[in-house]
Amino acid sequence: MSNAEETQLVEADSVETLPVNVSTLNQNSLSPLVQAAMDGRLDTDKLEHMLQIQAKYEAMEAKKAFHHALAEFKANAPTLSKDRLVRYKTDKGITEYKHVSLGYALTEVNPVLSKSGLSLTFRTRQENGQTVVTATLTHEMGHSETTELAAAPDNSGGKNGIQSIASTVTYLKRHTAFALLGLEGMEDDDGAGHSAQPETITDEQVANLESLIEEVGANKAQFLKVLKIDELGQLPAKMYDGAVKRLEQKRKQ
Repeated sequence: MSNAEETQLVEADSVETLPVNVSTLNQNSLSPLVQAAMDGRLDTDKLEHMLQIQAKYEAMEAKKAFHHALAEFKANAPTLSKDRLVRYKTDKGITEYKHVSLGYALTEVNPVLSKSGLSLTFRTRQENGQTVVTATLTHEMGHSETTELAAAPDNSGGKNGIQSIASTVTYLKRHTAFALLGLEGMEDDDGAGHSAQPETITDEQVANLESLIEEVGANKAQFLKVLKIDELGQLPAKMYDGAVKRLEQKRKQ
């Protein structure tokens, strides 16, 4: 017999000896109740009823674990300072206020959430001309709760379509997250509402620059180097208009 013929016989034998007993397939992964039903020791109607009871029990336990974890998070939640100063002119004068930026808040909050078995995620969609953001807080046992907010695109400041949506998404993410977690930004200790650091651009302005960089095909790393900053959120507010003009000039090149 040739080597080729011997090889064919070995392959054929291997195929013939493969187990195909469905009743033993993945038995270790089946619950005792399901195994009993498969063996005919338990009525399937009773099994369905018992599984429903089990599902309700597990859902109740997961919900209890969620609220316990949320309470644990709140006991250890970081103190968030209002790190962004917003200042703009209106017909009635100058409006000025401070708020907690989304990027800074998530950097502080996510590690504490993780320690409690919690995670925060966002979904966005467009509906009836509005931007809708849904924030979901989920526990590792499966229970989750959501908060949803909607708003029209922010067209202020001469933003284009993408920039308007990005600005609104950032705004809604911040407010849905804070609503879910019960967070508030702390006022400054100096009582004046001003930081000793230079006023930096807002989250919305960061989103605008991100969109504009992508739109004109600019090299972000080189752009940051020219501005002498490590990230867009560090850009002084007084330099924002100049940064936009610089990017617009690249569009014309």
